[in-house]
Amino acid sequence: MNTMPTKSRHTGQCPSSSPLPSRGWTLIELMVAVLLTTLLLSIALPSYQAHLHKARRTEAHHALSRVLLAQERHRSQHLGYAESLSSLGLSALPLEHYALRLHTDADPDTASARAGYRIEALALTQGQQAKDQTCQTLAIEVRAGQPQHSSRDALGQLSQGCWPQ
Repeated sequence: MNTMPTKSRHTGQCPSSSPLPSRGWTLIELMVAVLLTTLLLSIALPSYQAHLHKARRTEAHHALSRVLLAQERHRSQHLGYAESLSSLGLSALPLEHYALRLHTDADPDTASARAGYRIEALALTQGQQAKDQTCQTLAIEVRAGQPQHSSRDALGQLSQGCWPQ
C-alpha cells in the first residue's frame, strides 16, 4: 500500500499543504490592535466608573433612609429628634464608602423641643467614592416634619442628579 500523499490533479500540490506559508503578526498589525484597544478603553472606562459611583451612592441613600426612619420612630416616643446616631442605635452602620454626620436643631431652653435635623453622608476621602466629584455629600434635612433631599459636589456647590427620581 502506498502511504505517500497523492498530488491534486488541478494544482499539482499535495492537498494537505497550504498555498501560503504561515506567518505571525506584523508590528503594524500589533500596533493597530493596541491602538483600537486603547481607543475603546478611553471611551468605555469613564462611563463604567460613572456607573460604579452611582451604584455606590445607593449605600448612602439606604443609610440616610434608615436614619430618617429611626429619627421618626424616636420622635414618636420622645417628642423630639435624637441628637446622635448612637442614641438611635445606628452608630455602627456598616458603610464602606461613606461616613454619616448628624446635626440637630437643639434648642438650649428646652432640650426636648428639637424642631429638625440634618443627616449627611460624606464620601470617604480614602475610598473609591472620593473620585465621585459630582456627589460628594448627600443629605436629608428635616424641617417641620418635611424631608428635603440635597447633594453637594467636591467644591461644596449644590449638585443635581445624585438622588433617584
